Amino acid sequence: MKTKFSILTTFLFLFLGIGWWLTFNLVRSNLDHIAETPNQPDIFMTNVTYWKMDPVTGLATHQLTTSKITHHPLDDEYDLTAPEATILSSEKQLWKIQANYGKSKQNQIIIDLSGNVNIQQFSDLIAKNPSLSIATEALTFYPEKQYAETKQPLLITQPNSAVKAVGGNMDFKENILQLSSMVEGQYTPEKKTGETSPQPAMYKANQAKCQEKNNLCIYTGDVKFNQGTSAMDAPNILVYRDNSNIIQKILATGTPAHYQTINDQTKKPLNATAQKIEIFPLQNLMTLTGTAEIDEEQNKFTSDYIKYDIKKQTIMSLPNPNSLTTIFLPPQP
Repeated sequence: MKTKFSILTTFLFLFLGIGWWLTFNLVRSNLDHIAETPNQPDIFMTNVTYWKMDPVTGLATHQLTTSKITHHPLDDEYDLTAPEATILSSEKQLWKIQANYGKSKQNQIIIDLSGNVNIQQFSDLIAKNPSLSIATEALTFYPEKQYAETKQPLLITQPNSAVKAVGGNMDFKENILQLSSMVEGQYTPEKKTGETSPQPAMYKANQAKCQEKNNLCIYTGDVKFNQGTSAMDAPNILVYRDNSNIIQKILATGTPAHYQTINDQTKKPLNATAQKIEIFPLQNLMTLTGTAEIDEEQNKFTSDYIKYDIKKQTIMSLPNPNSLTTIFLPPQP
């Protein structure tokens, strides 16, 4: 009996020992797994829509949708799949931001977007086609401020134009776009009735700021405009457009601003300098103000104010309100 009891006791302790060993290793394995992945998601939701309401008007200021949202408890961040933000500006224009991925920080105060980030502006709430599109690979979006910024390359497209830059920010509430560096663009003017298709205008600048409210873009820092055989350079150039993105006026300021064009391939180029040069493309008109000078071949004219008909190659000088001088550049033999 004692022998049988000893065998049973030994077997029982052996069984308990094996069970304890297995249990210990399984628990340790689970603990090791948890230690290796401490930020496992604890919440996820699909097809989520979030609205932010204006406390005064009761209207939605922005909306955020995502096909899936996942919460990570350790850093209290949310991963967003295919996020899309909709913003209503103070001018009642609509902005839409889309991306492949997003990460929400600080309770949605900051949202980092990445992967095919696309921003579109619509002229009103019912417009089907965007009036402006911006493409980049990464963007930081501040929903409460209705503001976004990036250090990545940007491509901005509008009717008749396209612009590349590196870095920039967008104020969606006030419809202001700023480009930080390496601004390069192309603008193709509308074809006029009875005329051949115009050549595209190319331009470069260090920075740019576009204000939708005034249809104005301000280019700064070694700005250069080129179109065909014409060129302009100045420290600052302002471009005024209408609601259809057609350029109405180009204003160059500097010490001085410089304009050059070749009217005849057999002649030297026409050079013009002034403290302020204004070009009105639709009227084929240029005005120079402040230490203005035009030099073509052996003809040179200097005044405080000069008006020049680009198409007719006619110079008009208005030194004061009571006098008018018109000079025609004679053809060279």
